[in-house]
Amino acid sequence: MMTGIAYAAGAAAALAKEALMYMEPLYIKDRIPQRVEGTCQWLTNHHLFRSWREDHGSGLLWVSADPSSGKSVLAKYLVDEVLLSSETIVVCYYFFKDDTEEQTPLVSALCCILHQVFEQRPHLLSNRLRSSLWCILCELVKDLPAGQVICVLDALDECGCDEQSQLAECLTNLYQGTTASLRLRFLLTSRPHNTIQRRFQSLESTSPAIHLHGEGEHEVQKIEGEISMVIQHRAGELTERLQLLAEEQNLLLSGLTAVRNRTYLWITLIMNTLEDILTITPTSIRAAIRRLPRTLDEAYDKILCRTPDPDRAKRLLHIVLAAKTPLTVADMATAMAVLDKVSPEDRLDIEPVHRMHRSIRETCGLLATIIDSRIYLLRETARDFLVYKEGESEPVPGLTWKASLKPHHSEWILAEACIQRWRSKDQGDLMMEFNRTPFLEYSVKNWNKHVLPSGIEEDPSIHSQIMDILRRGEAFCLWFDRKAASIHQFIPSTTLMRASWLGLRLAVQTLLPDKDIKLDHRSTHGRSALSLAAVSTQIPWIMLGSHPLSMQQTLSMKTFRDADGQTPLAQASYHGHDEIVRLLLEYPAIDPNARDNYDRTPLAFACKADHENIVALLLETGKVDPNSEDHDDFTPFTHATESGNEHIIKLLLDASD
Repeated sequence: MMTGIAYAAGAAAALAKEALMYMEPLYIKDRIPQRVEGTCQWLTNHHLFRSWREDHGSGLLWVSADPSSGKSVLAKYLVDEVLLSSETIVVCYYFFKDDTEEQTPLVSALCCILHQVFEQRPHLLSNRLRSSLWCILCELVKDLPAGQVICVLDALDECGCDEQSQLAECLTNLYQGTTASLRLRFLLTSRPHNTIQRRFQSLESTSPAIHLHGEGEHEVQKIEGEISMVIQHRAGELTERLQLLAEEQNLLLSGLTAVRNRTYLWITLIMNTLEDILTITPTSIRAAIRRLPRTLDEAYDKILCRTPDPDRAKRLLHIVLAAKTPLTVADMATAMAVLDKVSPEDRLDIEPVHRMHRSIRETCGLLATIIDSRIYLLRETARDFLVYKEGESEPVPGLTWKASLKPHHSEWILAEACIQRWRSKDQGDLMMEFNRTPFLEYSVKNWNKHVLPSGIEEDPSIHSQIMDILRRGEAFCLWFDRKAASIHQFIPSTTLMRASWLGLRLAVQTLLPDKDIKLDHRSTHGRSALSLAAVSTQIPWIMLGSHPLSMQQTLSMKTFRDADGQTPLAQASYHGHDEIVRLLLEYPAIDPNARDNYDRTPLAFACKADHENIVALLLETGKVDPNSEDHDDFTPFTHATESGNEHIIKLLLDASD
């Protein structure tokens, strides 16, 4: 069972259906180009694919291939044209992409798959939906009278490591356990990462046919042959547009096919470059071929080195890289205008959308692409090329733009734009214009996500603006209502509580010296500032260190329990903050075995979240009960056995002796 995606536990069918209506990632398939006729045959003719499709052997097929080998185009082709061969087959899909902000992309993937199953088989939606999304999916497949469900998951390598582990665990249990005969089949695509292979190691050792190596020598030769077909197709299109003569077309084809290690993306970038040739003669074509970049990195660099405004290109790309969700062209125009203001009193001059659209293309070339008015990075390889990675990225001679954009600088730029945009509106404007004003909704929803990783809070002028936002109660509540209240079911009602909940260290330090600050003030859900801060790694240190006496008295009197009876120790134990747990345990008034309203203890939370160090810290006090039962008769040992952590199980067994 997937502990990280227990999303619909105990929910009624109506609520489960409502929760599954989130469909935004499905549009990603429409961004992927159609295949060229005759390509993708390297997979569809492969004996492992045929065996998987004909339901021989394992129900899992993992297709790995090198970057820019056309895996996403292949996945789209399978979904749209190949797999739906019978009315009894349900084909579902999800494309993992790094430019969509999903804190739990595997949850989104399963929601989308379930939505597609319900859409194609609505009679399966019943009142007995329960447990986790994975269990729901398996139960639905059991109820199919005939046929099977095929799930295509593209770009697994762009899904987080924890999510990969959870999916691998579920698939391994599915195909090795009693459910191996379930009519549920998965086809995964990814880059050939060793970490992914290790996660499927136990399954691959018993069913070696699950892995189709597209990066193998034989398959690479077939892919290169199909790339040559695409070159011929694109060269034919270019010949028509430029009205090339036969000699010129042959020169073009021979020059392109002579380049080694070509990829589909390389073809796209090169063809775009060739279309810009001003004078077309055999001599000019030969010269253009000689100047062609030989690698993808060289192609990216050549495109960006042609930009008429490098500083503007960097700012645009910084924003595209850092954006939590793809911005619209109107959002980008407003963000750029906000950043261009010299002083708050300056007029906001926003470039018209149609000109901004053209400006993005002229400034960033193909690296920033616009689909349905939203701006995306061309490919994940473009992110790999642009982003500086600490300890990994080294300057490459001849590549000006390689590793030129530092992530914290990207976050800083977008944090500043969001803060300035939010503060430019008074509270009345926020209420009325939230959904209508470009870049306002994004700024209100995401400003804090850019502040923390950027370090921009240290800037004195920005810090004062952040404090202004925190003090604007109505404006903050609007953000909270739109972004977080539905999840957390409480409203932090004081400035200190807001700063604590957001993890804004400098803001908390600014507020604590105020003698009028009430540390025990509660939110609508009974949460104190310390309770809200327990999910942070630094703020409890600041709070406890600044008010040791008053904090000691408050801890003795109320222990900071929220409406669910949870203490800051329980919060810190669940979120895995070892040092905060250690700090709280130093206070004699803290009860390490304190039960919440459901009889859950900090030890139970630590075991449930698989935090071995915290389990050891709590057991060392000698004041916790490793066998305590909650309202559902679960014990810390129950949670430990569910997660399968042998070290935690041993700690609990030793403590029980």
